[in-house]
Amino acid sequence: MRPRGRLLKILKHKKTDHVPWFGDLDYWATSLIRCGLKPVDFVRSDAYLEWHRELGVGFYLQGCFPFKELFRSCKVAEEVIDGIRSRTISTPIGSITERWKWLPDSFSEALTKHFVKRRGLEDLSICLLALRI
Repeated sequence: MRPRGRLLKILKHKKTDHVPWFGDLDYWATSLIRCGLKPVDFVRSDAYLEWHRELGVGFYLQGCFPFKELFRSCKVAEEVIDGIRSRTISTPIGSITERWKWLPDSFSEALTKHFVKRRGLEDLSICLLALRI
């Protein structure tokens, strides 16, 4: 039985042969990509899901892949300078920016600046407009 089947059985209050594991393989995948052992588009490919199956690990959505965020009525700009990835969303009522710092020792990023940071509703209003919530 695959992890998905095990999880569905548990949700129906039935016993399984063992507890399913839905592991976060993102850091490992990122390290393999950065070391040139997997292709750059690996986490957005069918091979990523197959890798989980081969390892017997259930897949779950981590972060924003394998889908693309869609923003309406705004412009999104991304840039990477000296290991700092910045993303700015510009709307008719203002702009918000987030920043992430690359941490080479752990093959991960750390959020250093949030989109919504100012007191009051200004940043939140911009964010809600961008997401159309």
